[in-house]
Amino acid sequence: MFYDGNPKEEPGAIVCRVAPSFLHFGSYQIHASRENEDLAIVHTLADYTIRHHFPHIENMSKSESLSFSTGNEEHSVVDLTSNKYAAWVVEVAERTASLVAKWQGVGFTHGVLNTDNMSILGLTIDYGPFGFLDAFDPSYTPNTTDLPGRRYCFANQPDIGLWNIMQLTRTLSSAELINEKEAN
Repeated sequence: MFYDGNPKEEPGAIVCRVAPSFLHFGSYQIHASRENEDLAIVHTLADYTIRHHFPHIENMSKSESLSFSTGNEEHSVVDLTSNKYAAWVVEVAERTASLVAKWQGVGFTHGVLNTDNMSILGLTIDYGPFGFLDAFDPSYTPNTTDLPGRRYCFANQPDIGLWNIMQLTRTLSSAELINEKEAN
C-alpha cells in the first residue's frame, strides 16, 4: 500500500481545470484592499475583463432595461448604459444569481463561497468541499470547517452570492469606476 523503495509502474492521471477565465471576485478585491497604490490595477483588470469576456458591453447603446428608478426625485433614473462598469456589474450579478439558482435547483452546495472561489463569469470552477443534498436540509454544508457557523450552507448561498457582488461594487467604487448610486 505504501511505497517500499521498489519503484514500479502504476496507472496515473492528470487533472486539468479548464475555463474561459479564472478571474474571481477576489481578483479585483485584493487590489482595492491595498488602497491607492493598486486601484489602477482594478481599472486595468476591469477593462481587460470587459474587453475579453464581456465585449458586447463596450458598444452598448442606451437601453430602458438597464435603467432603474432610485426613488429620489432629483435624480430619479440611473442609466447603467452610460457607464460600462455599472453595466458590467449588473451582468455579473445576473450571471451569479442564475448560477446560484441552478445550484439550489439541484441541491448543490458549493462549500466555500468566498470572493476567491466565485467566478466573475458566473461559472462553477473553484470548489473543494462541495456536496449535494441527500434530503432537504437548508443548514447542510459539506465543508467541515464551516460547521460551527454554517456561513456557506445550502440556504445561505444566495445571500453569499449577493455579498460577493457587494464586494465587487465596493471595489469598483473605491477605484472610482462606478458611483454610489450605481453601486447600490
